Amino acid sequence: MGIELTSNVVLIGFGIVIAALIILICLMAYLGSAIGRLTKPKDSDTAQYSTNPALSVVPAVEQGISDEVVAVIAAAVACMMGEGTGFTIRSVTRAHRKEWQMAGMAQNTRSF
Repeated sequence: MGIELTSNVVLIGFGIVIAALIILICLMAYLGSAIGRLTKPKDSDTAQYSTNPALSVVPAVEQGISDEVVAVIAAAVACMMGEGTGFTIRSVTRAHRKEWQMAGMAQNTRSF
């Protein structure tokens, strides 16, 4: 009877854990959709942003930063801002860091 009882307890435990995970997944999905509905902009708000204003991006190039790097930064900002938002990149400056700061940043951003 010891093995049968143990196997029953293990199976019931697995069932409870899986059921709890399914309930948590459903709860998170419901909360995500509810919050998404609350934060969704109204139609009147989107109408005023529907026109694309002319974007004036004039990168200020500092000594040592190539035009390609400035273009990549501008493209990343434009991608994150989305359509219908006007922005201007006024300057791009290089962050001057000490050697130990650079080593820490390289270690923390290294892929696994």
